[in-house]
This record gives sequence, structure tokens and C-alpha cells, in this order.
Amino acid sequence: MTHGVPPPPPTNSAFAVHARRGDRIAEDMDATAAAAALSPWTLRSIDSVAQSAWQDFLSNKVELAAQRAAAWLHVLPALIASGRRDADALATLGDLHHIAGAARRDPALLESALGAYDAVLALRTGVDGLNALRMRAETLLRLRRYADAFDAFDRLHELRLRDPKRGRDLEIAPFRLVHDAEAIEANGRTDEGWPEAALAWRQLAAELVGGGGDGGSGADQLKRTAVRDLSAAQRSLLGPAYGQPLPLPAASASPPPPAERALRERPAADWAALEAEYASSRAIVLDGVLGDEALRELQLWSRHGAHFDTMRAGYLGAFPGDGTTHPLLLKLADELASALPAAVGPHALGLWWLFKHVGGHSHGEGVLMLWIWTHGLD
Repeated sequence: MTHGVPPPPPTNSAFAVHARRGDRIAEDMDATAAAAALSPWTLRSIDSVAQSAWQDFLSNKVELAAQRAAAWLHVLPALIASGRRDADALATLGDLHHIAGAARRDPALLESALGAYDAVLALRTGVDGLNALRMRAETLLRLRRYADAFDAFDRLHELRLRDPKRGRDLEIAPFRLVHDAEAIEANGRTDEGWPEAALAWRQLAAELVGGGGDGGSGADQLKRTAVRDLSAAQRSLLGPAYGQPLPLPAASASPPPPAERALRERPAADWAALEAEYASSRAIVLDGVLGDEALRELQLWSRHGAHFDTMRAGYLGAFPGDGTTHPLLLKLADELASALPAAVGPHALGLWWLFKHVGGHSHGEGVLMLWIWTHGLD
């Protein structure tokens, strides 16, 4: 997998491919049933059904969500076979197949969801397809096609950076401005105007906390302001670089080799004991997960802050859609499933994230935590 070079978006041929698939699926559907499946009432109803199914799914009521979705799965093949290019309906029906497939761990339903999202992306190019591209990536995760999912998240990140609405909806907070300035300074970058940007962001942070700079109150440091609400002078301080990925550290003359594996080496007996503990208690705690080289590499990668683009109160988060697709995270997923085949192996990787607590700490303090659920969602 080559990170940073996302695969091309699906072309119009994707719609034709999935139309043919829909023809095959719908072969046994008579004309009356097909017409009913595509009635205006049906197509209006699927939106409210999908909203309810998502609410149940995200509340871990996964079987109820699957039941809601299952009653409407016949609509997708009828819609595709009809040749109607209704991107909204395709996306909604893709969601229903994703929900049912994820809840019941049914690869066939997940493949149908993937086909629906590909058909949407054949109709909606560029930033218009962001939601479908995100769901496509999440469906690839459920199918355990992790390398493809990482590539899809890379493309999602690239497109989000080009979204014209991003600049209008962007928010800033003093703690984030200071964090980003510190990251640039620590990276040793003296090119492309980055030092000037760091200085301007510190100045803007000081203005936003009433001149208090880094020492403003906690509430002042956390207060968010929409970019559109800044004065012209403040927007000038923010500059065009804000909201783009921060630069990587300056290249070292002798960079360390990349870590060959993610997990810390442990005796086979230790892994066996963890599996036995999981079998009896359904819960295990594993400290010191990462090997020294992998931990160092992820710490350096996180320190530059390039993908910490999600703000919480005093925290910065890096999610897959923010470009958090470091190869070591992919290795970690594969190695954990291999080392703990009973505890981790049955579960698809559903999501991952990194968080920094940046309140008063230079560059933030990071914590990596993994949760595995044996009931409901993976």
C-alpha cells in the first residue's frame, strides 16, 4: 500500500457493473413486486427507516437495527436493475445494507453496501461524494480489507481538505493555535513561511484570550470561534495555512529505519495466558502493547500534529478521516488478530483514533487505548 497516493475514484463503469449485479439479483422479482419496491412511498420511507436504524445501531441496539434494515433490503436490487440514477436512494439503501451486514457479520450484505456506495461515487464526484466515500471505507473495514480501507480513508482526507465548505465551517481555539505553533517550532521547519505562521498563530491565540497568551484561563483557552466571525486582521493572522496538515519534521541526515513490527515481543505463553483470561472473564488488560521502535515512531509521528484535526474540550483527536493511516496502525491490527486469535481474531477493526490532551502540556500527552466488544458492535 502506498500512503499519500489515493486510488482513483470509481468511474461511471462502476454504475454499470452494479446495474448488472442488480439485474441478476432481481431476476426472480416479478414486475408487480419491482414496481412496489420503487414506489414513491417506498423511496420516501427509506430515509426515515435509515435514520431509525442508524440511531439503534449507534446505540448498540444492533439486532433491532438489523431488523429495521432487513425489511427494505429488496429495494436496492430493484433500484439498480431499473437503471434509475438516484444517488440519494442508493446511498440510503447502501447504509441499510451496511447496518444489516455489520450487525449480522454477513459479507454478502456488506458487498451489496459496497456496490451501492460505488454506484453513488460514479454519480457524485469530488467533494460531493464525501459521505459515500466515508461509508465505503467503513464497509471495507467490516470486510477486513484493511489495506483498501486505509487507502479509502487517505482519499477521504485528501478530498476533505479540498472541500470549499471546510473553510467556511472551520473553528479555532487558542489551545489549538498554541499546539500547532509548538508543533511547527519543534519540527525545526524554517521553510515555506511556517515560522511566520507559528508566530502569527501565537499572536492570534493571545488576542482571543484577551492578551493573556499561553497563560489565559482554561475556559478562555478552550473557547471556540468560527473563522467567519474573526475580524479581517485576525483572519490575516490565521493565514491560508491554517486547517491544512502541519508540516512533517525536517528530514534527518540519518533517519531511523521504520519499525518492522508493531507489537512488543512476548513469549508465546504470555499470549496463551491472555487468551485463557479472556475466555474466562471476557476482559483483558494489556499494557505495553507497542514495541520500543514502533512506540517511538508513532510518538514522533503524533508529535508533529499533522493529522490532529478534530477538536474536543482540551483534546485534539486524529481519526481515520483526518488522515490517521500510519502503516504501523495497519500492522498493529493484523498482529493483534494473529497474537490473540480468540480474543481479537473474530472482530473486524471498526475504528481507531489517537487523542492528545493539550491543556498546559507542550505538544500534548498522548494515550493509545483499544476497546474490544464481544457483544454488539466490533
